[in-house]
Amino acid sequence: MKAGYVNFQHVDKGEILAHDNHGPVASTRNAHIFMPLYQDQGCDGFFLVQEIKDFWFQLSSRTRKWKLDKTINILPGIHKAKFARDAFLIDKNRQWNKVISLLHLLGYRKVHYSGRLLRMSRRPYDRRSPKIKKVQDNFSNYLRLLQE
Repeated sequence: MKAGYVNFQHVDKGEILAHDNHGPVASTRNAHIFMPLYQDQGCDGFFLVQEIKDFWFQLSSRTRKWKLDKTINILPGIHKAKFARDAFLIDKNRQWNKVISLLHLLGYRKVHYSGRLLRMSRRPYDRRSPKIKKVQDNFSNYLRLLQE
């Protein structure tokens, strides 16, 4: 990891953030850098994070409340996985990148690639959307802890 970065510092797309065995590691987008608290232990790592507008939280909340995931398999190239309650199989030969965004709104976060299929699943407790106020409070508390 290059020295001098602090949590939530803005980074530009293409900016070199670190070096690994394969060479330089650059930011894939304009974002903020988030570094877990174990940096001091020699396990350098980071995440690129972006602010999520309230609109997307509201939309996600409504899509889960309306249980739109029950109808998503009517789209071409999407099938409900038979082996898991909360999983879909997506044919990568279709416009799967748009489907991924839609499934993210519905709480599907885990992505597994397997040949021409992509499997997206969610944890059982992701069926309900988080309370926006609770997420904002947790994030504010976390930022306060970082400043202490």
